[in-house]
Amino acid sequence: MRTEHKPYLPRVDHLRFLAATIVLLYHTFHHWVPLDIHPGNPLLTVIDEGHTGVGLFMVISGFIFGTLTLGSDVRYGQYLRNRVLRIYPLLIFAVFLGIAQSWERNNPITVVVNYLIPVSSFESMGPRLVHFPQLWSIAVEFQIYLLFPFFLRAAERYGIRYLLAFIGLLLIVRFLIWASTDTVQMLAYGSVFGRVDQFLIGLIVGRLYRRRRDLLGNPAWLLLACAVELVTIWGFDRLGGFYGNGYPSGSPIWIGWPTVEGLSWAFVVLAYVSCRWSLGATFERVTAWLGAISYSIFVMHLLVFWAWQPQIGAQLVLSADPSLNALLKGVLIVLPSTIALAALTYYLIERPFFRYQRPYLTPISPPLSKNSE
Repeated sequence: MRTEHKPYLPRVDHLRFLAATIVLLYHTFHHWVPLDIHPGNPLLTVIDEGHTGVGLFMVISGFIFGTLTLGSDVRYGQYLRNRVLRIYPLLIFAVFLGIAQSWERNNPITVVVNYLIPVSSFESMGPRLVHFPQLWSIAVEFQIYLLFPFFLRAAERYGIRYLLAFIGLLLIVRFLIWASTDTVQMLAYGSVFGRVDQFLIGLIVGRLYRRRRDLLGNPAWLLLACAVELVTIWGFDRLGGFYGNGYPSGSPIWIGWPTVEGLSWAFVVLAYVSCRWSLGATFERVTAWLGAISYSIFVMHLLVFWAWQPQIGAQLVLSADPSLNALLKGVLIVLPSTIALAALTYYLIERPFFRYQRPYLTPISPPLSKNSE
């Protein structure tokens, strides 16, 4: 996202659009394809397990802060103000729209507390808003934002070994939870205790990118990263995936899945941002714009989908293959329509608040040497 006080990496916006598209196609795909039916084409596994788009968002967030804050400290109050201005205008719009639709089923106060006070809920189950069930992830991400300045100071003082040790701590905690309760899926998937792994991995990779921008510049690295990502998601799917081992799952795979998912996406992020190969200025510019409105795409896509559903459900058949048919309807109909709506909410709700953001970084002064004391 381009602002007046941040360096801008347009390819990060490309990846934001990718993450939003994966989530959108996941939701539309599984409305028409049952969760227990897996597509035969391995490439469709990314859509079949498209909840992984949330993991990509978390890695991207960490990567952005890793590139932005190396060698800097954060003025906490101004930093939080900027986060609120970036996230809350559209979030409030969506939550209030959800309340207006579901006030007979949900207590409005409960909905407001659950979705707009980020520390009021530490997992993904809460009052269900028909068009906005995915908003739980925004609360989890904001919880990570609250913690980020402390991780930054620890990283500046102790180096990335502190961040790696913290990831190790979370792996131990998830193992202990699994060992004592026989399940850790929802903790790993829907809470800060799983998603922090991915943010910290992105943070580490972002700091690495600042120091070695050409580390993965060869396009071969990007091809390898994409192959690793596909194999990782395919392997997860074959081991049961999100629903294949029951729900909530008792599989121990969820102990390490947030970390593995974060590492595979971090490889893709670093390889793509570093890659010297380009599809041209027009592609770069258009995709960056789509990434700029990706938050609106993420928030508004199910509202668009449910409006289309009566017209494109069983009535519209674009392919005899059920998986391909579902994918085509998502790509050709739901995605373009969502982009159109997201452009409106971006320019009318999100962007007007950008002007109120202010710089929040201060350089870290080097410690005084003994000779200068």
